Amino acid sequence: MPLLKDVKETEEIRKKKNLIRIMTWIIVAIALVLVWYFTK
Repeated sequence: MPLLKDVKETEEIRKKKNLIRIMTWIIVAIALVLVWYFTK
């Protein structure tokens, strides 16, 4: 069943991409908070 393996791999890639997106937003949010905190 190579098809099922492909589906699983695309699912893993999608999960990784979502995780990267979430991490990026968290880093951006922290950076904005720090900038706001130090410039006020």
